Amino acid sequence: MSLAYANSTRALAFLKESGEDALIAVKSMLGSSSAKYLEMEDDNVQDIRPKLESSSDTERLEGLRRVVALISKGRDASPYFASVSKLASTSSIEIRKLVYIIVLRYAPSHPDIALLSINSFQRDLTDPNPLIRGMALRTLSGMRLRMLSPIVLLAVGKAVRDSHPYVRKIAVLALPKCYRMEPNQYPEIVQHLETFLRDRSPYVLGPAVVVFAELCPTNWQILHRHFRRICHALQNMEPWSLGPAIDVLIRYSRRNIARPQGTVDEDLQLFLTSAEPLLSSADEQVAMAAIRALYYLSPELPAPMVRTVVRLVQRSRPESAYIAATAALAIANAKPAALAPFLSAFFVRCSDPDYLGRIKIRVLVRIVQRGTVPLLANELRTYTRSSGIVAVESVTAIGQLAEQHTSVLDHALKLLLDVAQNATSDAVAGRAVQVAKALIQSRTHTADAKDALATASIIARLAMHLFTPLTRSKDALPRIIVDPTSRSDVLWMLGQYCSLTLPIELDGAADTPLAALVAPDVLRCIVGHWQSEAPAVKTQALTLSSKVMVVLQNTQFAHARAVLMLHYELLALAERDDDVDVRDRARFYSGLTRRLDGEMSGEVPHDVEAYIAAHESKDKYRLAGVRLRREQVRHVLFEQDEKRPVRLFQLDASPAGPVGLTGFAPVAHGVRLGQWEAQDIPEWNDPDKLPSPIVRVPDAQSLDPAPMKSISSSSMWVDSERSIASENSAPPTSISSAAAAPEKVVLVPTATVEAPKKRYQDLDSFLDASSEDEPVLDDSAPEDSDYTSE
Repeated sequence: MSLAYANSTRALAFLKESGEDALIAVKSMLGSSSAKYLEMEDDNVQDIRPKLESSSDTERLEGLRRVVALISKGRDASPYFASVSKLASTSSIEIRKLVYIIVLRYAPSHPDIALLSINSFQRDLTDPNPLIRGMALRTLSGMRLRMLSPIVLLAVGKAVRDSHPYVRKIAVLALPKCYRMEPNQYPEIVQHLETFLRDRSPYVLGPAVVVFAELCPTNWQILHRHFRRICHALQNMEPWSLGPAIDVLIRYSRRNIARPQGTVDEDLQLFLTSAEPLLSSADEQVAMAAIRALYYLSPELPAPMVRTVVRLVQRSRPESAYIAATAALAIANAKPAALAPFLSAFFVRCSDPDYLGRIKIRVLVRIVQRGTVPLLANELRTYTRSSGIVAVESVTAIGQLAEQHTSVLDHALKLLLDVAQNATSDAVAGRAVQVAKALIQSRTHTADAKDALATASIIARLAMHLFTPLTRSKDALPRIIVDPTSRSDVLWMLGQYCSLTLPIELDGAADTPLAALVAPDVLRCIVGHWQSEAPAVKTQALTLSSKVMVVLQNTQFAHARAVLMLHYELLALAERDDDVDVRDRARFYSGLTRRLDGEMSGEVPHDVEAYIAAHESKDKYRLAGVRLRREQVRHVLFEQDEKRPVRLFQLDASPAGPVGLTGFAPVAHGVRLGQWEAQDIPEWNDPDKLPSPIVRVPDAQSLDPAPMKSISSSSMWVDSERSIASENSAPPTSISSAAAAPEKVVLVPTATVEAPKKRYQDLDSFLDASSEDEPVLDDSAPEDSDYTSE
């Protein structure tokens, strides 16, 4: 288990212990008039010390309330700590509760004063009231004073055999604190933990598993015998301990139980059966823990688990809904059909934060089916009307839908064109252009001639949004593409597909190519705005002029002569540009298109010829090179770009975090997620390294606190074999030389005859035997039978 998860477990346990006491104490002590303490004036603060040193319990209680109020407001109440410590020996329970809270707050920073009340806390450890005993132990262990470690360890050792489960729960939660104070006592601490794992009460067993995950998360030997009992007790544990307990059982199952292949191990089935009812828990952490258990251990995805994920996404807080949506994303990657009926449950709401909206969009793209693709595409178009990151992600999702389902490609291109023209932000319009470019490029590889007209129309309409027209008609839209990457993409599409035609008559031709209809005006505007363009736009403009020059061969038309002059003008501007990439691209295209104007048909006017000659006069300063024919230049300019399509996953369409139910970062897009930290789920262990299932047979002592009953000889053999296997973590070796599979052994109790008492081997066995004589521990609780395994 990662360090982050361990730290979060310790913090959660500490805050829960301190927070519960503070909340209960403040509510019960301050009552309905607690606001007056939080709004104290400076005059009332001066009366705190006399009230604390008063002989009246009422006055003392009033002073303690004001001290707690100061702490709640974040003000320093340490000047009153000495007076508070004197009240530790009072007989009033209400006063003791507040004293414990204040001592826990200031003991680490004022250890000398805190030590004055140690004797009182030690006396409270033997108080008849279990609440006082537990709070005294919690205070001693929470002081975080290294000099108190022997006292705390001794107190924990006595609390192990306490008759009340509340005190035992406090004792087990004190074990990590003991380890932090005295790491050298680790073996003794683990020994106490083993005792707590044998406890009959789920109220104690849950915290014991949590402490196991913190102190010895991979020491499976001490957990083997208690696995079944923990599974039986899951539904009765406290919600705060259920999540970590289930995670421990998940990791245990991965490393010690065979992976289900056809048949499911009985112990694994027991765990899954015990975890499935927790899916309906009102606690979000418990429900998510049950989802993780079923996802990582079940051979199939149960329907109740899927419904629980959908419920958490719809009805939980945004932080919890994000975790559930990430789990839904993992399920969608594994089995999209399981979530397909719940498509509308993942629609983004206007109140959803950005990080939740992004993960929902990813889930929608993966679970959509063929029949619901148009519905989802229109829904995504609605999301693009916003101005945040969700709108940008929605544009990318439209492209992903078109890439996965080619039947909606035309519809997706129409939506993208509409977004580029009407987007509320430049980022959304720019992303629409980029996605449209990728879709157009992918369609030209597989599309037939009937799609050429639609592609040419889209490119022409996008080119109209590069510059503001001088005369704006009623239908003209003010949205101008300003993103340099998007502008260069439009220029690339115009140059790459400049030979596509539109049904517009020009120069006597019924169909006019984009090179003659749109490109001259675009190049003219680029020349006029050259200094304000980005380097990426400049280099793409040079590529556009070179491609159009190759396509237009007849200079008798005005548009061809205009392109020829604009090409040389762009080369001249680029050769004097500040950017080295632009100058390098200009030299390349100048040499590539050199003398191509000589291959053009038709007469060239004298003014155009003189302008071209002025630019070609610079060739005498250049090195001689190979002159390419027009078809060769066309191949260099067009074929290379045509063979390198841009895929949509390069457009930042990757998930926001790891896809799965584990490994989540506690921060999602700048927002910290509450009650969640990262953790590691191990892989399934090698079947040859798995321990024998017999190691999970519980001890008779852990099932019944009464004196051990006599069992049959076969059961004694099972117990001895189990003990050997638990120590070696390997299957037991058969006594016989036969290679047959071992026969399943069932524990069958015989007559209930008490076993003869043995001589005591050490002090621990003596104390264990003496504790069995106490009538309080001999009495079995009514619910004990629910957590025993046959």
